[in-house]
Amino acid sequence: MYKTLAHTHYLIKAFLLLALGIAAISPFQAQVSSNNAGTYIVEHDRMGQIDIVLVSQMSGSDISIKGGKDRELWFYTKSKDQATKLQVLSEADGNFHLLSPQEGGYLVKYAGNIEAAYWLTDYSKYSIPTSISATDSEGNICSLVSLVWDKDIESINYCTPAGLNKSIKRKIIFTYPSLEWNEDLKRFDNKEMEEQKEVSGNQVTLTQSLLDASYTLHTDLYGEKLGLKYSPTTSNPYPSRRLEVHAYMVVHSDNAPQPKIKSMRAKTEPDSDDNQQEIDFGDVSAPLEVDFIAIGNDPVAAIYTWTIFPSNNPEEILVKYSGANFTHTFREAGKYTITLEVSNRDGSCSDYPFEDHVVIKESFIDIPNAFSPNASPGINDIFKVKYKSLVKFEAYIYDRYGNQLFHWDDPASGWDGKYKGKYVSPGVYFYLIKAKGADGIDYLKKGDINIVGYDGNDTSQESNPPTQQ
Repeated sequence: MYKTLAHTHYLIKAFLLLALGIAAISPFQAQVSSNNAGTYIVEHDRMGQIDIVLVSQMSGSDISIKGGKDRELWFYTKSKDQATKLQVLSEADGNFHLLSPQEGGYLVKYAGNIEAAYWLTDYSKYSIPTSISATDSEGNICSLVSLVWDKDIESINYCTPAGLNKSIKRKIIFTYPSLEWNEDLKRFDNKEMEEQKEVSGNQVTLTQSLLDASYTLHTDLYGEKLGLKYSPTTSNPYPSRRLEVHAYMVVHSDNAPQPKIKSMRAKTEPDSDDNQQEIDFGDVSAPLEVDFIAIGNDPVAAIYTWTIFPSNNPEEILVKYSGANFTHTFREAGKYTITLEVSNRDGSCSDYPFEDHVVIKESFIDIPNAFSPNASPGINDIFKVKYKSLVKFEAYIYDRYGNQLFHWDDPASGWDGKYKGKYVSPGVYFYLIKAKGADGIDYLKKGDINIVGYDGNDTSQESNPPTQQ
């Protein structure tokens, strides 16, 4: 069944091609080659039923076109209807040999039908510019650059057997120095960039380098495949306006032993709420110290402006900072918006702003009622509070006679059960804690704390405060 369908499909295709005066081309299509010149099939025009063949130089070349028994070779310049039969025989090797042939269309015919069609083009006539200039792009001066030259780069023109005029744009390779972001190392690395462009006319538009750079017309891709040699042509230096910036927030929190680094993201649309995101640093509280870091393609990226404001009140600007990097401490609970805008040296181009959000948790304090110093090292051997978003903190330890044994002002620290460097006796002691939350709540906590798990036999390690008489 499959073979029957495939055979039917082939017959239909053959009938349509014969109606156009072109025989169905078998998988063993005729080929074009040369003993003394480069040849390259630049395009298989299936609609036009012709292969476009570039020849490095037609003059003096020996071109071989595969033919076969009873095949004929015809030549045309406008259409198959005006083709003339060439008085050249298919030789013993089955090929037609042409010395210094003309540019144009070549038809291999069998029994009056076209078996294969080729358009031969002398590519030595296609030059590339010897001087180019880099200038502003009319489309986008902030990300594109235009390269212009005096003499047009011509397209490759040809005619199909049916008489349709067509053209192929040439492929030109341009190179320029630029930068590439290395996310692992958080830096820009130098990189030679390459762009392949289909060109026709006297200009082309490229992506701007991230550096002030000159642009080089490096080579013609088709000419390179033919073995032709070109001298690269370099433009004038062009001052870049293209910006690339990577922004980060580094949080130093008492709840995390190592700083946390989060990438900020640029809004693709300046006014779109869909681009907002909330930076999740986990369980963070005030005071929260954050390093804001922007790494751009300096010196093109030259003007950095950071802004911090309460998310519910954009008019209340808390911080306005000009510079790539700075540090800010959040001391009050709430949700904050952080923005970064970056411009080039003359302010003519700006990057889309970065915008993210940080949430400082509401304040909280929890105090334990017992601990066991000198019992199981590393396990519950420090009397310390659990807390969130405390901006002020004072803590005192007293014995039952009112003697102050210890004082500390960092909520992340605590009492190790010692007085004058030695452990106190097990028993009941008293604490007084004064604190203020980032949300404005004042705390005054009083209570007792039990030292347990230590039998007190090692009296050399005990230091008891003086007894009140």
